[in-house]
Order: sequence, then C-alpha cells, then structure tokens
Amino acid sequence: MDDRIRHHLRYEIDALVDAYNVLEMLAAKGGGFTDDEKRILTNALIESFCVHARNLYEFFNKQTQTRRKKGGMPKYADGKYQLLNKYDDMRGVLNIQITHLIYEGRKTSPSDKIGDAMRFKMLDQLRDELENFRKHLIDPAWSDDIPTIPTTLIISKANAATNFVSFSSCDTTTNERSSVLTFKSSI
Repeated sequence: MDDRIRHHLRYEIDALVDAYNVLEMLAAKGGGFTDDEKRILTNALIESFCVHARNLYEFFNKQTQTRRKKGGMPKYADGKYQLLNKYDDMRGVLNIQITHLIYEGRKTSPSDKIGDAMRFKMLDQLRDELENFRKHLIDPAWSDDIPTIPTTLIISKANAATNFVSFSSCDTTTNERSSVLTFKSSI
C-alpha cells in the first residue's frame, strides 16, 4: 500500500471534518475578530472544506474507473465497488465555488453558495461513500488506516442579546440534536 490510504486519504477526511467544525465554532463565537476578518476566515474555511470534499468525491470516482495508464491512480477497491451516487450535482457546485474563474463565475447570492445545509449534506454523502468504499477494499487491513467521518458533529449557535454561546451535537444519521455545552461568552 502506498501513502494515499495511510496518509493522504486520512488527511483529506480529517481536514474536511476539522474545517466543518471550526467553521461552526467561528460562526458561534466570532473570536473577537472584526467583521472583515471574520468574513475572510469564514471564506477561507468554506474554501478549505470545499477543496477537501472535492478531493474525496474525485478519489472515490477514480476508484470506480479502470487504471488506464502507467502512473494512474492505483486501485484500492475491488471490481465490485460502485459509487452510491454519481455526485455530479455536488461536484459541479464545488467546481463553481472553488474554481469560479474557470467555470461559471462565483455565485454572489448567499442562497446559491455552499452553505450550512449543503456542507452537512456533503458530509453525509461522503460518510456513506467512505463506508461503501471500506467494504470493497482489496486488502481489508487497510481499513484500520482510514478514519471515519463522525455521525455526531458540532453545531453552534450564538445569542448576541445574552452573550451565551451554545454548542450542541447532531447525530447525522437521525438528525437528532442534543445540547452539549452552553456558556457566557466574553467576546
């Protein structure tokens, strides 16, 4: 096995989940940043999430294709592995969000951009696809080197009127939320 499974796939998964969680925390706490600084950090975290999501969608897609040329993507999944979904819709939105100068141009309306709900949906899709991929590994021992995308994620909400910040978790398999921590912010 090369480093794609042991290190790079792990990195993409961890970075995706980390970007999601830090983005949620930034939305709740703000961190004492100016509005411009918060906008810049939010955009950077959204872009980071999108790059890692795109990399994972592309990786899984490549695993369903035959190895065409020397030096191409090695196969880690058996011949029975098929994508649960083509994900063309998500990949298209990600291409526009990330490489907007090449594709249709950056969306200007917040409702057209990759928002909370779409990021949440991507995590669900990628978690399911990762588990599907894991079932078809050529060498089942490789599974130990692949982290999971948690079903419980940080969801944050700030109340500016009271300076209270509430963190809760969300089990994405049931969409049940539970309050984990509430504290008064000094921000």
